[in-house]
Amino acid sequence: HAPRTGGEAARAGDFELEQYIHLRLLNDGFLLTPFHNMALMSPYTTAADVDAHTAAFRAMCQELVSNAS
Repeated sequence: HAPRTGGEAARAGDFELEQYIHLRLLNDGFLLTPFHNMALMSPYTTAADVDAHTAAFRAMCQELVSNAS
């Protein structure tokens, strides 16, 4: 079930996974906020920038899934 309280949310966190996500996307040129795992976009962000972020995120997810099996 989804966390219902702040304590449940904190216990559901996966520090190593969050670190991996940050470093993996940083290596692809994308900086996530150090909290909430947000990618902030500026008014100058183009559709191509968003597509590149989506592609990098998708590749990372596919690698995680393929390495988990």
